[in-house]
Amino acid sequence: MIVAHTTIVFMRYIILALSARENNDDKTIGDLFFASCDEIKDITIFDAFAYLTTYLILSISKKMKREASQVSKLVYSFLDSLPLNYKTIFIPKPCET
Repeated sequence: MIVAHTTIVFMRYIILALSARENNDDKTIGDLFFASCDEIKDITIFDAFAYLTTYLILSISKKMKREASQVSKLVYSFLDSLPLNYKTIFIPKPCET
């Protein structure tokens, strides 16, 4: 019974020490993850969509062996034909000066 009691006590100590290390210590992997997330810059949905359309135009022009300006006109004519509620989401409005 003494051996069982001692084993249970040491198991509880190990669990408590592990949870204290994960919750308080800066060297845990969780804190490392959150520190690296602070370095990542957030982009807006408009910037992400602009990047996607640029890469789409470049990849289509490369595959179809067309000029990027021709494919760009095609993509922007497609975006122009979208319903109004999608246009407001995908096409940013120009800045007023």
